Amino acid sequence: MPPGLPVVLVLFGTGVVSGAQTIVTLEVSGTVGDVSGSYVGGLVPGQEVTAIFVYDTDEALAGPGSQTTPSTEPGHEFSSFYEFASPPYGATVTIPALPATFTSNTAGLVVNDDMFMAGADVNNYVSDGTYDWIEILGSTTVDGPTGNPADGEEWTFAMFANPGWILDGSLIPDDLPPSYTPVMLGAEFDEFENETGLVWVNVNSVTVIPEPATTTLMGGALLVLLARRSAPARRPEFGSSCL
Repeated sequence: MPPGLPVVLVLFGTGVVSGAQTIVTLEVSGTVGDVSGSYVGGLVPGQEVTAIFVYDTDEALAGPGSQTTPSTEPGHEFSSFYEFASPPYGATVTIPALPATFTSNTAGLVVNDDMFMAGADVNNYVSDGTYDWIEILGSTTVDGPTGNPADGEEWTFAMFANPGWILDGSLIPDDLPPSYTPVMLGAEFDEFENETGLVWVNVNSVTVIPEPATTTLMGGALLVLLARRSAPARRPEFGSSCL
């Protein structure tokens, strides 16, 4: 079980992500933490990890794979889902020690408004409770035989905040919360939709760059890694909740 995770506080401003600029870039750095399954042996706790996630707060720019109505499917509930299916959106994760780089040119963004998350589903980085949170996803998976992730990896960065941050779950929040707990992870799937590996990365810093201003966020977090080839992003399959 990881140690208690500090809550990230927004510094140098009010946490506004955008004015005219709607693209949001998250720069993350940290080290490999807990590793299981197919990642064992290839990744070693303590290895340096850097990552960039890019999404947009303008819903009109999202692709046809988006869903603005809630999902009530047991185990896959969410308020809304948006897909940004071309550059500059997506995710890049680099592990210099290997060396290895994951790249996805598609970003999925999940909005969760006033929903429950079990702490066990996020490696106990947050406690059981009701939160507002978003997930930014980079993926190299494809749809498997029953439509679940297969033959690739998914990387997810999430911001968990107190209820009240997200006022309309059908929309992407324009502003960052004044404080939040960041959670990141990576999962690998085989061609039969089996999750074969899971990795958490202890993140030392997160820098949010809404041009032209720069806001630096410090705290602990988690992260993901490695992949083989690029493919469209899909909605996250994170534990029994949406992540």
